[in-house]
Amino acid sequence: MVAPKGNNYGLKLKEPSVRQEAFIQYCQHQAEGKPKEAWYFEHPEFTCTFRTLEKYIKDNPQEFPPIQTEVARCKSYQKWFAKGERMVDGLQDKCQPAVYQMIMRNMFDWDKDNHGQKETSAPLIQRMAEKWRGKIEQ
Repeated sequence: MVAPKGNNYGLKLKEPSVRQEAFIQYCQHQAEGKPKEAWYFEHPEFTCTFRTLEKYIKDNPQEFPPIQTEVARCKSYQKWFAKGERMVDGLQDKCQPAVYQMIMRNMFDWDKDNHGQKETSAPLIQRMAEKWRGKIEQ
């Protein structure tokens, strides 16, 4: 049996104030440089993870302005780039470049192919050079 459209029986965060509290905590969590997958919300009456909140955000852009999550992600990048800059400049004691690299790959998908691998079998460096020369449409 399918519930009628507009049904909110399964809605975990029914109160708008609780949803906003969760949203603020979610954005702060990401702005601190932490991955969204590590976020959860516990309230005396409700508990949810990032998956639930992301569904709310996707389905209700008026209630959860996308710019706020984008800004939080930008702040996360800034935090991690600042750490990288300190390492490169030799200002970071006990530097662990491999750990930093792993964090950047996992949090920001740095090892995902964004250069058209699925469209061609050409080596990555060749595809990047062609793109830089303007031979491949962006």
